[in-house]
Amino acid sequence: MEIPSMRILAESELEWAKQRYEQLNLIDEKQLTALCHGQCYQQRMARAFNARVRHREFNPGDLVLRKVLHITPDSRGKFAYKYDGPFVVKETFSEGAIILSDMDGTENALPVNANAIKKTELKKIEDKNAREVTFSKRKGGLLKKASELALLCGVDIVINTYSPHGNPFVYSKSSGDAIFRRFVGSTSTVGDDFNVMPLSCEDRLNEYRQQEREALSRLEEARKHQQANGNGKPRW
Repeated sequence: MEIPSMRILAESELEWAKQRYEQLNLIDEKQLTALCHGQCYQQRMARAFNARVRHREFNPGDLVLRKVLHITPDSRGKFAYKYDGPFVVKETFSEGAIILSDMDGTENALPVNANAIKKTELKKIEDKNAREVTFSKRKGGLLKKASELALLCGVDIVINTYSPHGNPFVYSKSSGDAIFRRFVGSTSTVGDDFNVMPLSCEDRLNEYRQQEREALSRLEEARKHQQANGNGKPRW
């Protein structure tokens, strides 16, 4: 309701009614203008937001990584891994809900949001620095899986892995040497298509020993040849 001013009160009743009638006719137009202004503002905000959104589509069978939410601070700091996996997309639902399964087919009980996963492609990392950082982050998970396998299944397991710099990282439930001796130099087979071959570390040692023997043999031949040509004394 509008309170009339003293000027309007001073006017005649007919003039005042005419102005009020004109104002009432313009109410619908003003309401429509305000409504269009709100809709245009929402459209501008939607365009600005959608310009920064990337469309992602997940299909059953895709390999993905799941984001790890560290509830408590990790002592590894920046070397703590942010994603875990890989996992396989089992089933997709509306509103971004996805069921994942492990690589062995074990289905996870709870669905995850599509915002918490990302697609991954298993291939060698070309950047040397990125490859070293990835190894530092993932070797802990590898050794942890080996520990869980040894504890849950009661098996003797040993993992010997080398970093890109050649530093060894070994996990063994029992004596690693005893487990290595079962297979090093053995020609027995496990199954029809798999041959138990010597380990790479043992191959390296054998190669170094062979090179050492060859060097000593050449040195001994040179010494004998020198003794035969003047008992090792120079002719000058």
